[in-house]
Amino acid sequence: MPYYEQMYVGSDSVSSYFVRHERPGDVTIDSLDLSYANMVDLGGLVLENGYYTVRWRASADASGIVKGKSINIWRKDEQGNG
Repeated sequence: MPYYEQMYVGSDSVSSYFVRHERPGDVTIDSLDLSYANMVDLGGLVLENGYYTVRWRASADASGIVKGKSINIWRKDEQGNG
């Protein structure tokens, strides 16, 4: 859950968050890769140690790659699915 924002639910919501978060100003996101190192089952919750890579472009001469780590907490549904 990001600071000062609502909780994001599901992979599509998390992906959209990363695009917004890594897109300051007039920047185009070329690609976004979300992955994880491991998941720890905590009963009703799952703790995920994740990684992200964002390829961005601001103009023909300005582009780059941002890499980072994240810790995500997923709540299981009533059937126990993460």
